[in-house]
Amino acid sequence: MKKNKKLQILCGALVVVSAAAFGISRIQIKKEKIQSGESVLLSIAEDTATSLSWTTDTNEFAFTKNEDGSWTYSGDEAFPVSTTGIETLLASFTSLESSYTIEEAEDTSQYGLDQPVCTISLTADDTDYTIELGTYSTMDSQRYASIGDGNVYLLKNDLYETFDTELSALIQNDHLPSFDSVSAGTFTGAANYTFTKEEDDTLSYNTSDTYYTEGKALDTDNVNSYISTIRYLGLSEYASYNVSEEELQTYGLDDPALTVEIAYADEDEDGNAVEDTFTLELGVNQEELAAAVKAGTWNEDGTPAVNADSSDETDGSDTAETEAETVPTFYGRINGSQIIYVLSESTYQSLIAADYDDLRHSEVLTASFDDITSIDISLEGQVYTLTSDGEEDDKIWSFNEEEIEIDNFKSTFEAIEAASFTAGNPSDTEEISFTLHLDNEHFPEVTISFYRYDGNYMISEVDGEPVSLVSRSSVVDLIEAVHAIVL
Repeated sequence: MKKNKKLQILCGALVVVSAAAFGISRIQIKKEKIQSGESVLLSIAEDTATSLSWTTDTNEFAFTKNEDGSWTYSGDEAFPVSTTGIETLLASFTSLESSYTIEEAEDTSQYGLDQPVCTISLTADDTDYTIELGTYSTMDSQRYASIGDGNVYLLKNDLYETFDTELSALIQNDHLPSFDSVSAGTFTGAANYTFTKEEDDTLSYNTSDTYYTEGKALDTDNVNSYISTIRYLGLSEYASYNVSEEELQTYGLDDPALTVEIAYADEDEDGNAVEDTFTLELGVNQEELAAAVKAGTWNEDGTPAVNADSSDETDGSDTAETEAETVPTFYGRINGSQIIYVLSESTYQSLIAADYDDLRHSEVLTASFDDITSIDISLEGQVYTLTSDGEEDDKIWSFNEEEIEIDNFKSTFEAIEAASFTAGNPSDTEEISFTLHLDNEHFPEVTISFYRYDGNYMISEVDGEPVSLVSRSSVVDLIEAVHAIVL
């Protein structure tokens, strides 16, 4: 009897628990009603927005739109705001879409919306909007969000990736021209000269030469590469966006290490061709430069020291650390702007190397091999003549009326480059000399000679003028290439 009573009590309790569980599940279903399917949450035209602000764990930004369409940063009205940057952010709301909706969600903490990782406020057409971003669902690869209507949404595109940004990403950087047609350039400071573009084939036997300074040719590829370095500076970090006179001195820009002025062709608003100029100033942090000068790694004029060696002050284990500590910070300023950009050491070194010797031809043979019709070689008291027949790639080379393979000789000759440039006259024996006969009415021939200098180098001479020190081993390779043909 007692046993039956206990069973009745247990059955009754089970019924109560089951009913309660059923009731709770019904309540939960009611509270967490999920609707699958995509939907558009917001559709706000970019040009209707008048204010935009957002807060993350690390940053807080607020911007307001001015009557002329520009934007002002509330943290500092002097900050040059990128209209394009703000419009990119606003574009996120032209069609803000969700993958599915959790209706009437009461426990928003499970979606991270009790403490949002980002809160965005937006005013457009006199309507205020607030978007809160919660946790990221790794299962769905999407982020939970709320727009204040009581629902929770999974966003198709993660707004947090867009708004987790730095102020530097919203600066209106200075314009970098494409430099499609450069007519001249002037260097002042570490280098001091002007080059001009000349379409004149009477100035050089190298038909690709177009830039000259005082009648001397620069390497077109070197000049174009230098200009490209400026074109693609990648203005991503600034030291100041409203520079003061005191800061100019700190950055070494009151007296720049180098000023580059480039004249180039551009178009006005009506599409008409106009001549314009672009100026870049390079500076170095003066306090850091002083330390680098003391360490012997940099010169006072902001150029890197040649063969700098810090081993006198440190042992071998500390050398790398000392050199790293004595590399100063480098800066650039465009067209006298209030923005001062931080430049990488490699970019600065590429730009400060603007001397004539930096931009001239480094190879000894500057003529195109295709323009050579025959070669007289003077070697060990003998003269050998190589002749060609045909044009460019179809040329057939011969020696003593027998066809020869010229490729190794050609590549070895073209590979000889200056280790350094020199104006000193050779004082030792001539090792080998070449008289190149060219298919060029203005420059029918050019003579290139190599003289002994020391165990490591030879002096190259072009038409009787000393040009550069070249690796002795490279000339030995060239002599061996000649021997392979004539012996």
